[in-house]
Amino acid sequence: MRTNLDNMKNKNVLVIGLGKSGIAALQAMLKLGAVVSVQDSKPAEEIDPQLLAFLEGRSVTCYFGKNPEDMSVFDILILSPGVSPDLDFIQEAQKKGAKLLESWRSLTGSAGAIL
Repeated sequence: MRTNLDNMKNKNVLVIGLGKSGIAALQAMLKLGAVVSVQDSKPAEEIDPQLLAFLEGRSVTCYFGKNPEDMSVFDILILSPGVSPDLDFIQEAQKKGAKLLESWRSLTGSAGAIL
């Protein structure tokens, strides 16, 4: 099932995992007008400095090495491949009404290209 990409403007989206798929999701959500936050289990010191500068320049809220405290603010969670939907903070977000997309393919039909 695909999500309607036309309705992403001003949606609060949390991209979980900043590998290739997560970065592609992040870029697409910004382009579509979503309010984007990112979460990765790595601390900020282990994130590519160019990526950090990109995120800072676009006012993306970052949760590196930690989870967001208030999961009720997110409309959609996009999980990168390998991220378990069973993590406590993801389960909490779902209970509070967030839609879960376990794969970037759920949005695009591919590993990154918007259809």
